Amino acid sequence: MSFRNSVKGLDQLISGDMKEGYVILITGAPGTLKTAFTFTAMNGMLSESGKRGIYMTLEHKREDLLWGLKSLGITQHKNLGIVDIAGFKNNLNQISGYNITGTGFYELMLKTMESPIENGTEGPDGKPWFCAIDSLNVVLSVLRISHEDRRDFVNNFLNILKSKNMVSLVVHEETGQDLDEYYIADAVITLGIDRTDKNMPYRYIIIRKMRGIEHKLGQFVIDANKEGIEIVGQKMKT
Repeated sequence: MSFRNSVKGLDQLISGDMKEGYVILITGAPGTLKTAFTFTAMNGMLSESGKRGIYMTLEHKREDLLWGLKSLGITQHKNLGIVDIAGFKNNLNQISGYNITGTGFYELMLKTMESPIENGTEGPDGKPWFCAIDSLNVVLSVLRISHEDRRDFVNNFLNILKSKNMVSLVVHEETGQDLDEYYIADAVITLGIDRTDKNMPYRYIIIRKMRGIEHKLGQFVIDANKEGIEIVGQKMKT
C-alpha cells in the first residue's frame, strides 16, 4: 500500500510500505494535527493507488470537519467517502426518537465498514481499501469501556479492522493514561508540540512503532500552512 508517499516528507522516515490489514494508530494531544494528518494520508493513499476509502468521523459533523481542514488547504479526495456517524446518530435520534447509544452505536459503525462503495476501484467484495476512524476515544466513551477492560476491547476492535483487509488509520487523543493500544496496533505515530531552545513552538512527528517496516526514530518537524502539511526535517534546536 502507499502510506509512505501519502504525506509530503513521510518517505524520509519510512523505507517500506504496509500490507492489507495493517492498523496505524495516530496519537497526540489536542491541537497536534491528528485529524489533518490522517485526512491528508487518506487523500494521498487514494490519489496514488486509485482505490477508494472511507473516513468515519465520530466527533465532528461532516461540514465542520471539512471547514476546519480548509484553512490548511486540505480538501476531500474524489475517492474518499466521509461517513458522518455522529451526525447520522443525532439526526436519527431527533427524527425518530430512537436513541442509538452503546452497542447500537458500535454496531452502526461496524456495519458501515461492510457497506459497498458506489463507483471507483474497491476492495474485495466491493468494500473500501482504506479506512480512517476519528476517533477511538469516542468509541470508548460511548461504550463506557472501563480502563480495566480497555485493553481487551481495543485488542478485539483492532483485530476486527485487520480482518477486513484494509489499511486502517485510527485517531486516538492522548489522555495521560497508559496506552495499551501501543502494543496492539501494527504502527504507532505520535504527533506533538514542543519548543526550541529559544522557546519557539513547533509541531513534530515521532514514529514509535512500525511492525515489519524499516523506519527512522526521533522527532521530526511538521510544517502546516495553507498549502497543507509537510514533514520538513529533524528536531528544531534553535
